[in-house]
Amino acid sequence: MKTKLLVSAAMISLALNLAPAFAQDGTWQMGTPMPEPQSENSSAVVGNQWFVIGGIDVPEVMPVGTVVMYDENTKAWSKRVAMPEPAHHTATVAYDGKVYVFGGFVGEPGTKEWQPTADAFVYDPKTDGWSGFHLCQLPAERQRLWCSTEKSTSSAARMPMSMAVT
Repeated sequence: MKTKLLVSAAMISLALNLAPAFAQDGTWQMGTPMPEPQSENSSAVVGNQWFVIGGIDVPEVMPVGTVVMYDENTKAWSKRVAMPEPAHHTATVAYDGKVYVFGGFVGEPGTKEWQPTADAFVYDPKTDGWSGFHLCQLPAERQRLWCSTEKSTSSAARMPMSMAVT
């Protein structure tokens, strides 16, 4: 199976709305710009599709539920159906063809007050939909999480205490 190197969600924030790609010759190249600027999001890869989920609206500094997908075959971004609840600093991981999103910060509309959440959601790229909106709840509210499967990892910073979701 061909190994692919993709830029983490943290690098998206630093790239100021540009999606750099790692070329086969080991050099950096400018990729297709994302549809809109955002930061503090998370991402996961399913097949040849890279999903960037949630984050913070740059001008308003509010959680967003935006989901955009980069298709490696077409080298183009497209908007997908939004998250059920806007959040940033989530943990996101792909498993068995679906994208799982855990925890993060949520906010009250019209305010910049963020609260950690224990919610977990699952996105199905085949249907472009969120099913089982509350797949499970984490044992406690979490933000800036890290999660992985046995073959992949996703990170959004640090985790205040060790935990596992099975």
